[in-house]
Amino acid sequence: MIRKKIRYNKKFMRLILLAIVLTFAACSQFKSSTRSKEENQKLIVEAQTQNVINALQQKPAWLFTGDACPADVMPETQLGIAYLGEGCADNPDKCLNKCRENDANACYALAVLLDEKLVYEKKELNKETTPPLYLRACKLGIVSGCTNYAASKTDFAKMDAATAACVANSFEKTCAKDDAWGCNMYGQVLGLGVGRPLDTTKALETFQKACSVSDADDPACVESRELEQIIRNGQSGANANVNNSKVNGINSNAKVKKP
Repeated sequence: MIRKKIRYNKKFMRLILLAIVLTFAACSQFKSSTRSKEENQKLIVEAQTQNVINALQQKPAWLFTGDACPADVMPETQLGIAYLGEGCADNPDKCLNKCRENDANACYALAVLLDEKLVYEKKELNKETTPPLYLRACKLGIVSGCTNYAASKTDFAKMDAATAACVANSFEKTCAKDDAWGCNMYGQVLGLGVGRPLDTTKALETFQKACSVSDADDPACVESRELEQIIRNGQSGANANVNNSKVNGINSNAKVKKP
């Protein structure tokens, strides 16, 4: 009787252990499957993004139509912005195709997405691929695209007279259309006397407008307040401490009010 009881208990324990092992294996397989699906989606998106970058490096004729001054191609009708880079993050290929079909928001959002991915690690590639997208968005009616394209042409230290006049005209127009970064940049133009006569009084008014058309914590407003203080402290003109590194991709962190 004792032997039978011991044999029965051992068999029962083996069954329990087998059940535990099978359950653990099933759970591990489920977790692995879930993780693989997420990783696969990430790889797909990364591949699509690289495909988009490769396509832009080929300079397609529909997008690379030559240089233009935003002030000269900006339409009177202004379009709202429904989404930023996150709207293209899961399917950048789709955004590129929609941009080709004259979807202004797709052009702008894709430019913002690439800006955020490339601006720090691949600056030269960023300069090559994103400006044409901003210019197309500008031509199709997104004012912020005009500001960003003008910003990509801006180098306060070494601009020729024609480029300086172009960016000054462009920032003046985008500021007039209540684009906060446009006002920020136009204030810098006036505060430095680049493309416009030096006018610190008007520069201060323009920096203040950057805040009046945006939220107090909007980066365009925050920087405008900093630059306003610099001018009030007497550091204007050639001695102004303007951080030109913020010019490239200037709207990547801008808070855009959705329509």
